[in-house]
Amino acid sequence: MTPSFLKTPRRNCLFFFVLATVLLLGVVLYVVNNRSWIYENTIVALRLPDADDPVIKGLLADMVPIEGGTFVMGATLEDNPYIDEMPPHEVHVGSFSLGRHEVTQAEWVALMGDNPSIEKGDDLPVSCVSWEECNQFISRLNRVTGRKFRFPTEQEWEYAARKGMDDMARQEQADSLEWTMEVSGGKPHPVGKLSPNAMGLCDMGGNVSEWCDTTKLAYSDTLFHVYVNRKAVRGGNYSSDPWHARATYRMNEDKGKHSPLVGLRLAE
Repeated sequence: MTPSFLKTPRRNCLFFFVLATVLLLGVVLYVVNNRSWIYENTIVALRLPDADDPVIKGLLADMVPIEGGTFVMGATLEDNPYIDEMPPHEVHVGSFSLGRHEVTQAEWVALMGDNPSIEKGDDLPVSCVSWEECNQFISRLNRVTGRKFRFPTEQEWEYAARKGMDDMARQEQADSLEWTMEVSGGKPHPVGKLSPNAMGLCDMGGNVSEWCDTTKLAYSDTLFHVYVNRKAVRGGNYSSDPWHARATYRMNEDKGKHSPLVGLRLAE
């Protein structure tokens, strides 16, 4: 039986108009609230490369396995460090993998479609990328490869940078290992061209500094800092002197900052 309120054509039209309006409003609100997810899973998904893309295959091949272990993180007074590098403390790190070099501009473009770097070149490290944009890059890479890439933690980064080499010895050898200001000419260089460290990793203390996944925290309870919406950045860059290319040197930046001196190295 037809409800009495629908028996009149005018009321019938009004009812369906209101219903259609409510449904349309619901769709609009859903799209507005989920626009990032919709964009990532429709437009972006259609243009992402597959895992057999030469650039992606090269990226995967450049992951270096690193056996975990225990090391002393931080610096001693004899190293004349900054206060946030102290005190030295023992840290255990599980096994993980780290990129042989920083993410290149070609790798970034393959997944993100644009190149924000000021100095352009397929083999140059990507820079001018925020932590949030790097996180999006990692999410897309994981979708393409089915793997679990991520940022390195500060502990993993320092462990890999220091493994097999005393920190002060690293400073003395910086000219041969890193693109710091003494040898860089004030600009980034193609990745992986200088000698690797003892772990087989290149450019750990030069070329561009690298985002980490951890918030920079004080090593001591006597040093209390609150870093809101900031992430740790490790490694020197092409504008650094060798002292700031040391493995224990620590920085932190706002997650949304774009700097020509900061890029990304993948961990897994």
